[in-house]
Amino acid sequence: MKMGDSLNHLWDELNLSDTGFQDSYLANYFYPHSLMTILQYWEYLTDRQISQATRTRLDMKYAMHLPLNFPGIEPAALCGFRQRVLAEWKALEAMQWLIHSLNSLVDRREAVGANRVVSAVCLPSRAEHTLEHMSMALEAIAATDPHWLKVHTMPHWFGRYHLTLDQHKFPLDPKEVKLMIQSVGNDGLHLLAEIEKSEAAHLSRLPEVASLSEEWREQFIQEGNVLKFRESHCLSCSYEINIIQNISRKKEENDRKELKRG
Repeated sequence: MKMGDSLNHLWDELNLSDTGFQDSYLANYFYPHSLMTILQYWEYLTDRQISQATRTRLDMKYAMHLPLNFPGIEPAALCGFRQRVLAEWKALEAMQWLIHSLNSLVDRREAVGANRVVSAVCLPSRAEHTLEHMSMALEAIAATDPHWLKVHTMPHWFGRYHLTLDQHKFPLDPKEVKLMIQSVGNDGLHLLAEIEKSEAAHLSRLPEVASLSEEWREQFIQEGNVLKFRESHCLSCSYEINIIQNISRKKEENDRKELKRG
């Protein structure tokens, strides 16, 4: 309610017309995407969960001044927004100002950088995405050849993949989320290897299995039979962590130049 009550005042102070975004998409959609990203971070929601929240939760609609019939936002749009923010320093700076202002408004004492917020909201979405691909592949195989799946399945799969995405609880510790993603990755690697080993061509042709294979190439690095978490990859966002580092270095260089001039 504090956020919703003060949003117009904050937005007047930010004055997007003076930011000079080179990206017209950012100029048009900085609001409400930036607010959604910050609320994602506060409540530790995935892209899909914040999309659903903006569609169904009245407190979210009030906080962001969304219409009651707001249909929600496509999760991929939030990921694309984060790409653009990281690629344009002015947008990252504007989001940093907004984070600081909203933290002060709601008495949050945590000082956090905009790049950390972006990285933090990507990780649980990535975990959700890997779970979704693995679950879809298993469902497709179960419908096509249940006997094959019964023979090749691993015991813990019944407990891990019978839940819907809404029922999954993701750890708060980033290290634990990465371990979770790694464990799902190993399950997917085992499944794909068993399909190849048994020469089950009818299963390898399933769209869900092909999608799983493609997603695993993007999410992980495979060295022989070992699968490694791809640190520099962010779910559906084709940016690398060094973009953040390059932007930070550029800002530091500009700050040093300003100090010399002063």
